[in-house]
Amino acid sequence: MKTEKQQNKNSSISFMVLSKMNKKAISISILLLVISSLILSILSLAYFMTKNNDIKRTISFSNGIDEVYLKEDLLNFYLQDIFDKAVRDLEAILDSVDSGQAFINSFKKELNDYKDKNGNYPMKELQQAENQISEENVELTDNKLVLKLHLEIKKSYISGEEGGTFTYNYEKQFEKVFK
Repeated sequence: MKTEKQQNKNSSISFMVLSKMNKKAISISILLLVISSLILSILSLAYFMTKNNDIKRTISFSNGIDEVYLKEDLLNFYLQDIFDKAVRDLEAILDSVDSGQAFINSFKKELNDYKDKNGNYPMKELQQAENQISEENVELTDNKLVLKLHLEIKKSYISGEEGGTFTYNYEKQFEKVFK
């Protein structure tokens, strides 16, 4: 068994060897590990920075599509409200010969109620609806009224240096069955 003196001597020798080795040079494996981790970190950062632009473009596309769907919902609300009010006025004169033209006049009157003092609608798509209200888009039978509208909802977007327009073809058929 080694004595305590020999153990201290051995540990001091191993410490001296380690300290001399550390003063001369760094181990090659440690150097390679540090360099490879730096290269990996730099490559990862570069990759994420270039992909960041694609992510922003994707987010702006989805935001644009959401805004188009929001416009569609608002347009549904406005047109359904106008249609319901115009039909309510029409039920009294349904049996008359010119009830189709009466509905068109009533619809245009209700539509004009949505204009502000400058003559603008809350949505520019309502202007398209005003232009489409005609006898070709209105079908009136003995107990049923159908209004067909074909509108375009557009939303422009700019994503970085690129831009474009979302166009949604809005086709809606409003129906009222009379008793």
